[in-house]
Amino acid sequence: MLEELRSAAWLREVGVVDVVLITALRDVEHVRTAMAMGALHYLIKPFPLRQLRDQLERYAAARKRMAALSTVPQNDVDALFGMMRPMASRSMAKGLTLATAERVAEVLRSTDADVSAVEVSETTGIARVTARRYLEHLCAEGRAELTLRYGQAARPEHRYRWVP
Repeated sequence: MLEELRSAAWLREVGVVDVVLITALRDVEHVRTAMAMGALHYLIKPFPLRQLRDQLERYAAARKRMAALSTVPQNDVDALFGMMRPMASRSMAKGLTLATAERVAEVLRSTDADVSAVEVSETTGIARVTARRYLEHLCAEGRAELTLRYGQAARPEHRYRWVP
């Protein structure tokens, strides 16, 4: 494991390389070393494939967001660093729970089309207002994006899409 970390450090010297470690090593010294050498994440085997997928999606969203910026205010820096943390370690707004946030996120991930809060509500069984609060939370984290669909009604329809 230490040799792999040294290789990752060498790669960083050559250029910008981001590392997510996947290992069976569980001792705290290896975790500390990985953190000190700049690993973005440390996944301990065995783990559910969803956990790796979520981490890679957060990474891709953070890289995409950084590519769109030339300078950043502190709130953008906080959001970028927050995107790389697992949802469980993030602070949730009052009244929101991790389990429901993951359920709403899964609905967004499972479709290529954008969806409304009503559609998420029908799929998950939660109230429309609750679905919208979770969707807005995911947008604030940079994990989802909001688009407006203008139609016949006076108000535009809010549509949400997962940010890959």
